[in-house]
Amino acid sequence: MLNTPQRSSLIFLSSFASTSSLCLSAGFQLQERSTSGLGRAFAGEASIAEDASSIATNAASMLLLDKWSASAGLSYIAPNIDISGTFIPTGSSKELHTSDNKAAQAALIPYAYFSNKLSDDLALGLALHSRFGLSTDYSDDFLATSQANLSEIVTYYISPKIAYRLNEQWSLGAGFDAIFAEGRLSTSMSSVSPAAGASIVDVEGDCWTYGFNLGTLYQINTSTRFGLAYYSKVDLALDGHLTTDVLPISTSQIEALVEQELPQSIELSGHHQINDQWTILSSITWTNWSVFEELTIQSAAQDFAKRENWKDTFRIALGSTYSYDDKWTLRAGLAFDESPIRSKEFRTLRIPDSDRYWLSAGASYQIDSSYSADFGYSFILADTVDIQETDSTGTFRGEVSGNVHIIGLSINGSF
Repeated sequence: MLNTPQRSSLIFLSSFASTSSLCLSAGFQLQERSTSGLGRAFAGEASIAEDASSIATNAASMLLLDKWSASAGLSYIAPNIDISGTFIPTGSSKELHTSDNKAAQAALIPYAYFSNKLSDDLALGLALHSRFGLSTDYSDDFLATSQANLSEIVTYYISPKIAYRLNEQWSLGAGFDAIFAEGRLSTSMSSVSPAAGASIVDVEGDCWTYGFNLGTLYQINTSTRFGLAYYSKVDLALDGHLTTDVLPISTSQIEALVEQELPQSIELSGHHQINDQWTILSSITWTNWSVFEELTIQSAAQDFAKRENWKDTFRIALGSTYSYDDKWTLRAGLAFDESPIRSKEFRTLRIPDSDRYWLSAGASYQIDSSYSADFGYSFILADTVDIQETDSTGTFRGEVSGNVHIIGLSINGSF
């Protein structure tokens, strides 16, 4: 059995690759890579070609864009998460009520895309975006800060792309992903402890890793096409250090390595133009979260393993666009986002994940013949779910509920 410092190291090191909040997509995956997509609840992302942001999902879409296309923007995520329950410290039988309604942190997610169609059959592009990330920070008076306090993880994707048209029906696309990941997390003694506020563990780490993406478009006719997009798994090896004020380790800083897969995913999308004004879009996305069965951590003190037992997930989205006139295009969409965590035993304060429901709307304004501006908004409602977490510091039992507001703005250019 692991002793107290070993168990604490395991809990907090493992959060590098597994933490999540209600502001994210399934698990700790981000959808927010496009403002126009935000307005459709990201329906049709593998088959759309409204602007250069479409290459974030399917590189083959570059062949449907103008010779030069660019898009840059950002999404502001404002989560409202409410966690309440009881915490029983180790060695005590007293249940202490505790709650926090500001654990999930607001965040800005930028993105930029560039595409150059060299000919009718060949295009090159570059995508700068993020696919995984989170930010949570529990308040000082939350009594379970010994289980979860500050958690941050960010990924930066640099993805050159290429697309080639095989014939009038089929186009292919591919991209190479260079990914920089960094994270920090900490825990502290709660206010009921004589050492209130003292740092138990503070961990930081980063790494470079690599992956790839593939896409294809099939044009049935001038009104209907389908898109299929694949993102490969990514092997993370976050190399960092652990520091502490209270754990009895031989040095104040020890090396630590967390190795974990980020999952592969496949999206199938449909795009159908009903008439000159209306277009309907759909998507179904499978994410291979079941690879996250167990997390292993190597450290200078000891190697550890933690059971996670996540499941594969599906995301289903339906959306539409409406060309109001030569200046305005309107969008709307709905989506269901399935959680990879199916029982309270595998849901923790660091992973308060649940099924989510999206309601989205957006618009584009054509500034002139070359430039347009996008606005998008999504409201995400999360299921209320139970949490039960036990570690060496105590037991937390409670529930989590919440919602998220997302606002996106971007500028597009085509030449």
